[in-house]
Amino acid sequence: MEYDDDDDKYELEHLLTKTEIQCASCQNGIHLTEEVFLVRLVQAQAAREGLEHYDVLDDYGNYQYEPHFFEFSCWEELQEELRDMHEDIPSVEDQLAIIECDICGSGVRAWEVVGIIQFGELHCSPRSPNGPSINFQPMGRCQHMCIGCLYHMDKDGEYWNSELEPVPGQKVCINGIYERCWRKENCDDNCCSGR
Repeated sequence: MEYDDDDDKYELEHLLTKTEIQCASCQNGIHLTEEVFLVRLVQAQAAREGLEHYDVLDDYGNYQYEPHFFEFSCWEELQEELRDMHEDIPSVEDQLAIIECDICGSGVRAWEVVGIIQFGELHCSPRSPNGPSINFQPMGRCQHMCIGCLYHMDKDGEYWNSELEPVPGQKVCINGIYERCWRKENCDDNCCSGR
């Protein structure tokens, strides 16, 4: 197949590599082999080989918090905003923490909800019983984001409808999220429920 010029070739490649997956921030379609970040909310546990991550699922086996893809530049911008927001706020240290938040430095305990951020690319997998499917191929080590930073990220409810729970079934107020009141089993605002 011959092309009249580079614009036609680019247009065709653009159409052939476009997926149905959109960036959660700018809503642009993401293309195959484009560098992206995948953000999932998980629970982590320490194991011999390192950390094990488990998706947070509802009673029907579906994601309680939908995973989101972000274009490289959108995620970098969002991450910079979060870092600036926490620049003068001390991190929440915890002796029982197994993870340190890569944004604010706060500790995350085992089985608490934590964001896992993976850098990678989308690829087409031709070996699928229902035809080609899109797979995420991670590259490099993952990063983690504590519940406080996740709450700041979702301040307008655009990713998880501001319904974040630090532990599945554990509801807390905004102050409780930042003070980690569920760890002390008491809350100054008496808002904690689901115990």
